[in-house]
Amino acid sequence: MFFFLSKLLQFLIKPITWVLLLLVYAWLGKRPLRKRRALTAAIALLFLFSNQMVFNLAVRAWEPDLLTAGEITEPYDIGILLGGFSNPNIEPGADRFNVND
Repeated sequence: MFFFLSKLLQFLIKPITWVLLLLVYAWLGKRPLRKRRALTAAIALLFLFSNQMVFNLAVRAWEPDLLTAGEITEPYDIGILLGGFSNPNIEPGADRFNVND
């Protein structure tokens, strides 16, 4: 039962599901005003969730500011070194992984 509910919730939480349901309602609905509102909401949601600029603005607002090694003044006893990513371009700022920049 938990597996079924988790898959159902996973399906319902996706924005494309909302857009498709609104488009189906706009196509099959009976009242013209509600059909137009559903179509407008579907287009607005599709624009909001598929726009890369909106995504980048939201991610940049969510992430904390980056610190360079020279800006760290407090000594720490332990350091964590993450691996698995390397960049062949050795230039200033190459130690950062930037999505869509």
